[in-house]
Amino acid sequence: MCDTRTLSSRNSVCVSHCVGCKFIYLWHNNLIMNFTPEQFHSFRNLISGYDFDEGAVPFPDGAERIMVRMPSKDISMAFMEEEWERLKEVVEEALYMREVYELLG
Repeated sequence: MCDTRTLSSRNSVCVSHCVGCKFIYLWHNNLIMNFTPEQFHSFRNLISGYDFDEGAVPFPDGAERIMVRMPSKDISMAFMEEEWERLKEVVEEALYMREVYELLG
């Protein structure tokens, strides 16, 4: 079992990492994504390139969401505006906290 440390958490979004294997885990509602540190940086770069106002589309329930296509072309994630902003904040904070923990050893 991994020895995980929470890097950032807000409402339904949490980012943690394993002290031993260095994997980073992004938890959002019932979705868990696993990243290497390099993949997590790439994910941050990916979501940084999206603008909610330009990319949001109406869903069948009437709410607007932005869709982010994952490297596996069969999977996309969808976020309402508040979820989207929270996700970006948590990812940025997690990267910062990971650097702090790396410096502390």
